[in-house]
Amino acid sequence: MKTLKKILNIVITLVVIGVVVFKLYSNKKQIDENLHQLEQKSMLIPVEVTEAKLGKLHQELSFTGVFDANNDLTLTSEVSGKVEKIFKQEGDPVKRGEKIFCIENSLFKSQLQLAEDNLNKTKKNLERFKNLESTQAISIQKLEDIQLAYKKAKLDYETALFNYEESFFESPIHGIINKHMVEIGTYVFPGKPVCQIVSCKPLIFKTLITENDLLKIKKDQPVVIIPDITSDRELNGEITHVASKTNNSGKYEMEVMVHDNNLMIKPGMLGKAIVTVNGTDKQLMIPRKCLEGSIKDPKVYIIRNSIAELVPIQIEDILDEQLIVKSGIGVHDQIVVNGQINLDHGTMVRIVN
Repeated sequence: MKTLKKILNIVITLVVIGVVVFKLYSNKKQIDENLHQLEQKSMLIPVEVTEAKLGKLHQELSFTGVFDANNDLTLTSEVSGKVEKIFKQEGDPVKRGEKIFCIENSLFKSQLQLAEDNLNKTKKNLERFKNLESTQAISIQKLEDIQLAYKKAKLDYETALFNYEESFFESPIHGIINKHMVEIGTYVFPGKPVCQIVSCKPLIFKTLITENDLLKIKKDQPVVIIPDITSDRELNGEITHVASKTNNSGKYEMEVMVHDNNLMIKPGMLGKAIVTVNGTDKQLMIPRKCLEGSIKDPKVYIIRNSIAELVPIQIEDILDEQLIVKSGIGVHDQIVVNGQINLDHGTMVRIVN
């Protein structure tokens, strides 16, 4: 009996030991498998990815520039003489056709009167001689002489009238007298600058744009202008002109018509023009930080089956922090956006985002 009990104890002990050994072996195997998986996983390069998506272009282009007058002209003299009267001072508004100043014109007035009298006299003689021609009481030569005299008298009258009218200097535009180059008593002669007139209704905003911007801009496009002198006020305008040829810096001059009825903004002041560009068609976009390499030779890493592949792309445009991609990738492709520094073509990766 004692021997049987002893044998049972031994058997039970062996069974317990066997169970413990088996359990320990199973745990070790599981631990080894887990360690192997962790080791394999630690060997994969972690990357963050984003999807290439279709979207409509929306961009705000900003250009610095300067306000300028719509018209800035210098009035010159057509006749000679001394300035006698000044009707408008510097800073005064002036309408088209209003007199600004005049020169001494008593001689012009006398010449005009004599020329007018001579023209009237010659005209009467011509009419009288034409009546005599029908009766053949006058020779053809005599009639031709009086016709020539009438033409000369008419030319003399027109010249005298021109000189008299040009002795009054009138504004050819609506504007403001910006500067006088003469004063009372100044002798003027044909071609001499006498007055500068500027028109600020509307103002013109001038700026320079690049070749890339040129493709996004068109005439009559609305523009928001923010003057430097009052950045809390926005002015509305529209593009009226874009140069067809670059200047010496390789840029194109753009002009914007600006409406500023209060004339708070003056020519020469600085400002900023903002043009909003909204695309009509959806385009493929990815973040700019996906780019591997330079803009001249653009490439990106795409992930296929946990493998990084370096593929070249063609960029159509750069929109702030977005790239507009023309070809090379497709919609929903997974593009590496962070972690490219550790990658080569064919590297195994794990996505962490």
